[in-house]
Amino acid sequence: MGKLTKKMRSWLVKRARAGKKVAGGGFAKLAAKAAKFYGSKESGRKVAAKVMWNLAKKYGVSRTGKIKKR
Repeated sequence: MGKLTKKMRSWLVKRARAGKKVAGGGFAKLAAKAAKFYGSKESGRKVAAKVMWNLAKKYGVSRTGKIKKR
């Protein structure tokens, strides 16, 4: 997919902050595992966000907030 537009990034962030499913709902689960591994909740969220952005950039984002798989 390549580069995400500013509008797509904004939309994805708003969904994540609202607590809606992002990236298939795995964000919270990944953040919890990373928090346990790195020792803090904030570190876990940062790791999960990095993974989410990498997947969104690679595959694109659908209207429902799921990362498209090819």
